Amino acid sequence: MTTDPLRTLVEGHEHVSEWLSTMWEATGVLDGEDPADILRLQTFLRTHVMEHFELEEQVVFPALLRLDESQAVSILVSELRRDHVKILGACSRLFRDLAWAMANDDSAESLTALRGNARELIDTLLAHAAREDAHLLPLVAQHKDAIAQVMPAAS
Repeated sequence: MTTDPLRTLVEGHEHVSEWLSTMWEATGVLDGEDPADILRLQTFLRTHVMEHFELEEQVVFPALLRLDESQAVSILVSELRRDHVKILGACSRLFRDLAWAMANDDSAESLTALRGNARELIDTLLAHAAREDAHLLPLVAQHKDAIAQVMPAAS
């Protein structure tokens, strides 16, 4: 069974961008006193961002590299993969620091640093999503029928 890869990616990007830029800001969670508030970000990152990256890494990027052997596509995919590594590393550090802060009833100063790291991660994710929207999604649209053949079935 095939699915529309462009729709899958666009919906994923829209969901991530909307949650990070609108819903996250509206809740004021980054301004809270409790590190448990940041657990919402951790849950979102694990259930949406990491799964989205996995789809891109395992399906979309390899398919694009097979379908378009140009240097421009190769460079774009390499840059996006580097972004993923950087973002996933930042996620791991945030998760580790959050666990430590919660276990140690950490100080207000450490919580401020934790919130700052979360804000930086959000900004990095939004910039990455914008770059994918501008450069990756047009390529997926161009090759969507071929990529659809290797997309996993929607569950």
